[in-house]
Amino acid sequence: MSELLKKIKDNYLDSRIDNEKLIKTLEVLNDNQLDVVIKRIKEVEDVLGKCNLRLVNLKSRDLAVFTDHTEDKGVTFFNI
Repeated sequence: MSELLKKIKDNYLDSRIDNEKLIKTLEVLNDNQLDVVIKRIKEVEDVLGKCNLRLVNLKSRDLAVFTDHTEDKGVTFFNI
């Protein structure tokens, strides 16, 4: 397991919900994509406070990242 994937699993998943689908998506990401996910979570936390990863969508080379913070509308990174 990638160190970045382990970091996400250990620090940014809400243990109160079923994360099986989210983890399966994360497992197909490469380290560059996982780094983008972590950086996005940290950006949200810097502005809005503590949050967890809620959803990651990978379509072609586009990566969408959403946290569980109510004010976070998510962001899509293109050609990652």
